[in-house]
Amino acid sequence: MQNKPCAAILTLSLLCVAAPALAQQPQQTQRPQQNKPELFGPGDVDAQMTLSVAPFFGLSAEPAVDVGLVPLPADITLSLGASLGVEHCLGCYIFDLVGLRVRYSSFKPMARVLAHIGAVSTALNLPELDFYAGATGGLGYYRMLFAIPAGQDSLRSNQVAFGAGPLVGVHFFINKRVYLGAEGRYLLWLGTNVETLTLDGETYEIDTSSYIRSGMNYTFHLGFRI
Repeated sequence: MQNKPCAAILTLSLLCVAAPALAQQPQQTQRPQQNKPELFGPGDVDAQMTLSVAPFFGLSAEPAVDVGLVPLPADITLSLGASLGVEHCLGCYIFDLVGLRVRYSSFKPMARVLAHIGAVSTALNLPELDFYAGATGGLGYYRMLFAIPAGQDSLRSNQVAFGAGPLVGVHFFINKRVYLGAEGRYLLWLGTNVETLTLDGETYEIDTSSYIRSGMNYTFHLGFRI
C-alpha cells in the first residue's frame, strides 16, 4: 500500500516530461511542404506569358507582370501590373501567292490592378490556388492593309481605341514557382477608325468613324513567381 503514492508520483513525472514532446508533434506534421507555394504577398512578382492562335493563323502573344504592393485584411494583397498584347496575321501572307498584299496586326499595352484573395485558397485548403480579381485598361492600335503591289494601289484601315473593364482569374501552381493560369476579361472599347485609299500615288481619306464595342475574352497562360 505504501508503494501507491510513489507510483503516482513517478507516473506524474513521466507525464510532465512527455507532455512538451507530445505537444510539439502536431506542429511538426502541420509544417507546409517545401514545394508548396505561399500566399501572394507584398514583394512577390508574377511573370506570365499567353500564346494563342486567332482565326486565319493569327499569332497572338501577351506577356504580363504583376507586383504585390499593399497587404489588406483577410489575406488580400493588391498588385499593380502591366501586359502587352501583340497580334500578327501569318495566314495573310498566303495572298502574296496571287499577287495581293494583305496584312493585319495589333498592339495593346494595358495596365492592371488586382486583388489576390488568399482567403479562397485557405477556405478550400488548396495552397496551390491563387484566385484574383481586378480591373484592366489601356490602348489598342490596329492596322489592316489590302494592296495590289503591281500598281501600288492600297486600302488601309488604322484604328486607335481605349479599352477598360473587370477581370477575374486563377493561378494553379504545379510547384513552388511555376503555375498554369486562366483569365476572363470583359472589356468595353471606344475607338476611332480611319480608312485611306491610295490610287496612282494619290492618297484619299475615304472614311473616319467612331465605334463602341464590348466583349468577353478568355486566355490561358504559363507563369513563374519570382
